[in-house]
Amino acid sequence: MTSPTAAPAPTPPGFPAPIRATLADLPPAAAEAIRSARALPEDGSRRALETDRGRFSSLSWGPADGPPLLLVHGVLSSARSYWRIGPALAALGHRVVAIDLPGHGRTGGGQDGAGFRFVETAADVAAFARAGLPDVDQREWSVIGHSWGAMVAAHLPLAGFRPGRTVLLDPPVMDRAILEAMVNDPAERPDTAPGSALATVKAQNPDWIEGEQIVKAESLTQVVPAAAISILLGNGDWDAGLAALTDPTIPAVPTWIVRGEDAAGSLCPAGWLPRLGEAIGMDRVLTIAGGPHSPQRTHVEATAVAMLRALTGR
Repeated sequence: MTSPTAAPAPTPPGFPAPIRATLADLPPAAAEAIRSARALPEDGSRRALETDRGRFSSLSWGPADGPPLLLVHGVLSSARSYWRIGPALAALGHRVVAIDLPGHGRTGGGQDGAGFRFVETAADVAAFARAGLPDVDQREWSVIGHSWGAMVAAHLPLAGFRPGRTVLLDPPVMDRAILEAMVNDPAERPDTAPGSALATVKAQNPDWIEGEQIVKAESLTQVVPAAAISILLGNGDWDAGLAALTDPTIPAVPTWIVRGEDAAGSLCPAGWLPRLGEAIGMDRVLTIAGGPHSPQRTHVEATAVAMLRALTGR
């Protein structure tokens, strides 16, 4: 997603300095996983899982006995959006699982546009996690969510699932006007024709590596239009998850935010950082230097460094 009203703004004083990184800044195993994924995307292990809230498709990487890490994608995307980050985190010992959310990827469903409130999708994710690893306490899970997936991840405790830690990747701040503009923007719509979808993605993102272009185009052909519209217009204003993070009725989950920069297209604007810092701690708000709304596609090394800081608490 891109915002029609994004405006440049520096990171406020007192927050960590924006992160710049190369492969040399990563542990060797993670760096090698990213280096080897520079060409066309390869899937991890694909699984279809039946739960009490429906059937979900997912990808996984890493050892079966590693600490579980759940990756949740954004709207108009899929589990494959983590095709480089997933293996990098798995190379460090995590059991990484990326879910295709309802109406997206190979999970399907959502043709009626119902059930896409943030807390409802959070309940879907919780059901998936419980069914996938039924013997694992929810507090052993770490969850990373991007964009819509970040909003969903922030609502997991409200859906009765409290992970050990949560990382929100560029959680959006968008009011109704911006959301309606996205719905009406041809660039933000599903595309059932693979050829035209890929041509559109390449034209809009000429600096992306080919694998990212292919993965994004594929996801556009899989999205159920009614689901995308319901997600964007059925959740009110998006507040970077702040209301869910500060809900007084539930215990707080240790949370980190990893965002891009306003000038590059981040949807988590610098003007909101004081409120977010007050809610989760200023040291837990990390900025990717020059990062757009989806820094995992363009700044994969710096995004991986930021995620590792969040996952280790250092």
